[in-house]
Amino acid sequence: MSDQVIAPTAIAEGLSSYLLAKYGVLMTAGNLAEQLQTSVTALRIARHRGHDLPPPASLPGRGWRWLSTDVATWLASRSGTPLESVEERRPDVRPPNTKRRPGRHRIQAATGAAAPEVARV
Repeated sequence: MSDQVIAPTAIAEGLSSYLLAKYGVLMTAGNLAEQLQTSVTALRIARHRGHDLPPPASLPGRGWRWLSTDVATWLASRSGTPLESVEERRPDVRPPNTKRRPGRHRIQAATGAAAPEVARV
């Protein structure tokens, strides 16, 4: 592996031509989710929570779309940046000292008790 650094503009140009060839000028949420290797639902949640995403364009009757060039520029600007910690990405995560009530299967595994039988009618 070489220690050569590639300029973000060169990365953006390469990504832009790739995305334009694959999706055209506009990308749907499904296309963006595919490129970010996530689901459309996770993308919607991230947008709702205010996470850093490419700038969307709202088209009347078409919903949210992204320009391929904007997505390429955004991805290039993110390359080489350190990953955020879990606390920074998901501030709404339950604090570690909060106890959860264990499920029945965990209680049974801990005590060695068998599952109660349910009478079928």
